[in-house]
Amino acid sequence: PITLAGIIQDDDGTDTGAVMVGDMMLNYTDDNDNTNDQFGVDAFSDVARLVLDKDSTNGTVVFKNIIKAADLRATLVLDGGDDPEYKPAAFHYLNYDMRSFATDANGGDKVMINMAGFVYDDMLIEDLKIPKDETQGLVRIMPDTINGDLSNKTAIPDGEMLDFIIDFDTTNRGDAIKMGEYPVVVDVFSFGQTNDGVSPGDRINNAIYRLELEESGDNTGVFEGTVEYIMLNQINVRQASTYEGIDPISDGVVMIVHNDLTDEDSVRVNYLDLGADGVATQIADQVEAPTTSGSVSFDADNYKVADTVTVTLEDADLNTDVETIDIYTVVNRYNLAYKSNGTIPLVNGDPVVVDNSNPNSQVYTINGKMAAESGTGNDRAVIVGDVELKLTDATIQQDPAFDQVGQPGYGKIAGTNLGRVLDVTFDDQLWLQGCGIDGDNGLASTGFTLIETGSGTGVFTGDF
Repeated sequence: PITLAGIIQDDDGTDTGAVMVGDMMLNYTDDNDNTNDQFGVDAFSDVARLVLDKDSTNGTVVFKNIIKAADLRATLVLDGGDDPEYKPAAFHYLNYDMRSFATDANGGDKVMINMAGFVYDDMLIEDLKIPKDETQGLVRIMPDTINGDLSNKTAIPDGEMLDFIIDFDTTNRGDAIKMGEYPVVVDVFSFGQTNDGVSPGDRINNAIYRLELEESGDNTGVFEGTVEYIMLNQINVRQASTYEGIDPISDGVVMIVHNDLTDEDSVRVNYLDLGADGVATQIADQVEAPTTSGSVSFDADNYKVADTVTVTLEDADLNTDVETIDIYTVVNRYNLAYKSNGTIPLVNGDPVVVDNSNPNSQVYTINGKMAAESGTGNDRAVIVGDVELKLTDATIQQDPAFDQVGQPGYGKIAGTNLGRVLDVTFDDQLWLQGCGIDGDNGLASTGFTLIETGSGTGVFTGDF
């Protein structure tokens, strides 16, 4: 991930970092005294500590030279993959913690956030639209809303450095950030995958998690916290809600696991202990977070006419919530809106899906939300809230996952159906509506649904 550790040094090891607070320039120091308008960055946690020996002239904080343009481009994976006929699955977030600014040392009123974003040569590349009253959070960075100049290497050459700016409304504090020490966090996280995700190089999981342990009682010297993880699978890897469920700074951290984390790759917690002899020693513990290989079976070897067929799928990775029973349904008469060039149009990163379950009407949904259709001809559009997508050159085609257990809207890549979890075939022929099998209306018509046998079991059954 991108963290504030990146503003300490350039590639040849020269100290280059600086932070502007109002009109004050804070220079980097590694002597750990953090005094006289300086800042330091903690090892391992990458928490920056800003020290002001006087009040600032305004509420603007600029982290200078936080990242090279080339590195931000690579981090944001702007194209999402090599094949246009699928939904990109790269998700990017700003993780920030400015709680130290919430109230000053004198108990002053809470500050509000006016804006935050990346800046190059006084040009705002993207306004990240942080909620004004939230001084800690996770905000999604949308590649399609970033200033187009970021992809223009002539306008912003690869080697150029970008700043990060956050502007506080300090009206209630005399238009100033008061003197004192302010620990802060600014990270850029990336998750998901490019292409079909089969190659490890296509998988994206760049994040840092910080445990804020709480003492178990007065003067116990025992500090406690928990770590939970969300295991990625072929469905939730392409859902923004998966990553928005993490908790990266807490006494109960929730993290993302996307590979088999065992042995030396296990989830590890590190603690830097300052011993009685004055020597700092790393103390660590770890626990494995393995992925699993799924299996599927029938309840009998042979069936006769009118028998009920029960299918059992076992895969712990599909158990995304240990407290509820997970359910996977058949994609039923959902279609995708394709542009004439073969790409899937996205609105806020999500595909436009057409629900044809009612043959007399077409109901458009975007990320599960009902959409309205407006206009005719060149003005035909799909609208969700205040977002409008023109469908002038769009055609409606059957979703590749139609009549299969899975998720609509993912498309396909190199012939691989990305939304499929399970399908049923007869003599190698996929069971679809209208496929020619006598008396067949497709798997969806049977009401087939995979239902977990109990919360946390990872065992799913369905019948037809």
